[in-house]
Order: sequence, then C-alpha cells, then structure tokens
Amino acid sequence: QPDLLQMATTALNLFEEENNNKGFFLMIEGSRIDHAEHSNDAAAAYHEVVQFEKVFKLVMDVAKRRGDTLVIATADHETGGISLGRSVYGGSIDGYNWYPAILKGVTRSAETIGRILENTTTDNLGSTFHTYTGITLTQEEINQLINAKQNNIEMWYAATRLI
Repeated sequence: QPDLLQMATTALNLFEEENNNKGFFLMIEGSRIDHAEHSNDAAAAYHEVVQFEKVFKLVMDVAKRRGDTLVIATADHETGGISLGRSVYGGSIDGYNWYPAILKGVTRSAETIGRILENTTTDNLGSTFHTYTGITLTQEEINQLINAKQNNIEMWYAATRLI
C-alpha cells in the first residue's frame, strides 16, 4: 500500500501533467494521525506526523516552483496526549514517563503489532514485541502480555501500554 508521500507525489505529478496551465485543487489528508491518536498509539502518531511533514515540504516545494499556488494546512484535534507522556502500567505519578526517542524504533502501529502478537505463542511474545518496537521487555512486562492474551484483552491495547 502506498504511503501518504507516495500518494501525494503521484497526485501532484498527475495534476501538473494534465493541468499545468489551468491550475488545480488538491486536498491531502493525513488521516492516519487522527486514527493513531484515538488509539493512543504514540509511535504510529509520531511516524504519521513525520510523514505529513515530508508531504508538506513536497507541497511547499511545488508551490514555490509554480509561483501560483496557495497552500493551506490545518489540523484536527490532538486526542492521545502524545505531548504529555503516560503513567506506566499500574503506576502512580512517580511512574509517569515520556521517552519520545523510543518511538523512532517502533516499526509498526500498535494495531498491527497487536495482530501479530495475537498469532504469537506466549514463549515468543517478548522477542516478537522487540522485533517490531526495538524495546526489550522485562519479565514483568512479558507477563502483562501473557495475561492480556489469556484474558482476551485486545493485544493492540496491551502493546500501547508498553510502548
């Protein structure tokens, strides 16, 4: 599936080829940001914002080159508290953490990681989680995933609690 930058590049190229002198209207929406925020999936939100920044740069480059283009960027609400951090699983205010550098190493959304973990044996939950996040879990955290799996708690939710 193409990402937002690939889709925007293709759309801009097509419009410029077809309508070079006529002008055109193009709306590009980074809707996956909102999806990630509603799921409290900080890593996916981070990667979606980075992707949107690349798209915005592309659009601004096209606008500057053309000289006849108006670019309007607007934002939806931020729902996931990404700038606030979170309380660790079962923790108190002393356990309130925010480690944004970790988000760069997460290679899949919590939703995708959850689907993968649902199909992973309990013996491999820690290593599988590490493969897609770069995070090495403690035995207590692995036990949280095992508990979630055994109690039919959605694994994407369990994953967001550990990222």
